[in-house]
Amino acid sequence: MTAGMQRSERERWEAAISHLSIFAYWLSLPAFIIPLVIWLVERQERPWAAGQALQALLYQLAAFVVFFLLGTVWVLLIILLAVTILGIALIPAVVILGIPLLLLYVVVTYGYAVYAAVQTLDGRDFRYWLVADLAGIR
Repeated sequence: MTAGMQRSERERWEAAISHLSIFAYWLSLPAFIIPLVIWLVERQERPWAAGQALQALLYQLAAFVVFFLLGTVWVLLIILLAVTILGIALIPAVVILGIPLLLLYVVVTYGYAVYAAVQTLDGRDFRYWLVADLAGIR
C-alpha cells in the first residue's frame, strides 16, 4: 500500500492524535482518555483509526504503569539504603543515577509515541512492539 493512499485525512489525524495524546500527561491530564474516546466513537465507522487509538490507549497505560513501578522501586531502594550506615553513603549515587534513568525512560516512551504518530499521519499501519501482540491487535 502506498503511504496514506487508502486512509482518509480524518482517520490519519485521529490516529496521530491518539498517539500524541501521551503529551497530555504534561498537563496533568489522564492522557488515555483521548484515545479511549476516539476508539469508542470510531470503532464502527473507521476501524483503522480505532485500532490505532486502542493501541495508543494500551501503550499509554502500560507506559504509565511501568514508570510508576520504576519510580516506586527507586524510592524503595532509597528508603532501604537509608536504614543502614553504609547505605546512607550510597543514597546520593542512587539519586544521581535514578533521575537520568527515569528521564531517559520518559524520552524514549514519548519518542516512540511521536514515531507512531508520524507513521499513522502518513497513513501507514503502526504496531507498538509487545503492546499490540499482547492485546491481540492485528
